[in-house]
Amino acid sequence: MKKKSYLQASRTNFRRLRQMKAADVKVTPEHPELDVKGIARAIVRKGLKPVPPKASVSLRIDVDVLE
Repeated sequence: MKKKSYLQASRTNFRRLRQMKAADVKVTPEHPELDVKGIARAIVRKGLKPVPPKASVSLRIDVDVLE
């Protein structure tokens, strides 16, 4: 069985991107500056669907139910 490739051809203009200075980048509430935690998550999740945040759940069960 052939594996499906998840890589796509990039449509990024890398020449323009390399010429940009830090002052050219605009930080807005919609596009905030990434922190280290956000960058690490982006690297780990590259090519995968976003994972929604998890909720903590606590459940107390009687012992006789578990037997």
